[in-house]
Amino acid sequence: MTLAGKTDVITELAHTSFQRYTADRIASQADQEFATFASLPADLRDSSIAYISSIHRKLDTLGYEVLPAGSCYPDRCVAAFTASEVECLAILEHRRWLRERQKAGWRYGSSKDVEHKRSPYLVPWEELPDRAKEWNRSAVRSIPGLLASVNLAVVK
Repeated sequence: MTLAGKTDVITELAHTSFQRYTADRIASQADQEFATFASLPADLRDSSIAYISSIHRKLDTLGYEVLPAGSCYPDRCVAAFTASEVECLAILEHRRWLRERQKAGWRYGSSKDVEHKRSPYLVPWEELPDRAKEWNRSAVRSIPGLLASVNLAVVK
């Protein structure tokens, strides 16, 4: 099952994912620019939706699929990824985000500047600061729970 074409579910998941991301940022005492999903600029809401829409492609890379919860043997359902799977998925997510931002006209800058579309995170994975790597890892670690919130399961 793919998430493509399931606009309501994708938007719901993007909203839920943003809430979790915000909670993680607050917990790590990182800057918090937007308090709610609705307050995000359209391009950032679209980015959240693109992240959700890309989940099935990233999971497919590791041999996983997304199925309705309860539609397969429970021993095939995955509640958490291994550390190496998290790392792989995080790298894939960063690469997806990097392409998305570059396509939108963003360029590298030593500090974030939304008006001029500059970000210090527009670098290869190997050059990302540890805290930015952890944002990606946290996002992909949350995939099984995120999908479970709409009765979907990650299945091997």
